[in-house]
Amino acid sequence: MEKPKELIIEPKSELRFVGPFTRPVITVMKITNPSNNTMLFKIKTTAPKRYCVRPNFGSLVPYSDARIEICLQPFEFDPSDKNKHKFMVQSLVVTDQNVVDFNELWKSALPQQMTDVKLRCVFEMPTVTSAADSSVASAGTNEIIAKETLTKIESENKAIPFREEKVSKVLPSEQRDELLSDIRRLREENEKLEREKRHLTNQVDKIRESYPKTLCDQAYTPILGEKQIPVFYIALSIVAAIFGFLFGKYF
Repeated sequence: MEKPKELIIEPKSELRFVGPFTRPVITVMKITNPSNNTMLFKIKTTAPKRYCVRPNFGSLVPYSDARIEICLQPFEFDPSDKNKHKFMVQSLVVTDQNVVDFNELWKSALPQQMTDVKLRCVFEMPTVTSAADSSVASAGTNEIIAKETLTKIESENKAIPFREEKVSKVLPSEQRDELLSDIRRLREENEKLEREKRHLTNQVDKIRESYPKTLCDQAYTPILGEKQIPVFYIALSIVAAIFGFLFGKYF
């Protein structure tokens, strides 16, 4: 397997995210396969919890391209903070067209057979003039892209970290507050049910304690019918004996 050509990446070295950052901000990267062979790609980042990437891996047939949407999660922007976030695009050429399992191809590939291209992230806040001139266009475009892609991005592909760590999902602040509110409400309902359970248990114990024990302590006294049962059997036996005596004597 020969060393692949580099993918053509636009933009080449920087991914720019324009604020405000109180909502998701999306930027687009385009990658193109300039070779005669199919090429595989992976997109990784140093801050996987801060970004959603769709798609974050895939394949490109010869001379085709792909649109990569990168979504920056909302956060409190501080211009004095030094941003060290970076992205890396890895590529690998496929010379054997019969290969089906691309994961195995990635695992078996040697470092010299892959190409890495790194891009740094730049956070920008719009100036007052530019914000006034392009408020409708920038806000409208950002909102439309966010609405169309966020639902897909958050449920599908996440940015892959450089060390292949497992990426945890970061919820937007509004969804997180709503989830916390539901949890508190469920806890309060659970405590209310526990109090009702304890109250009912105490009521049952009081009823048991107040139940009269005299009936349980009294000795069993047979009723009149039970006392007369032996007399009935004795009379029945006498009648049967007389009837047998008369039957034997006359017949």
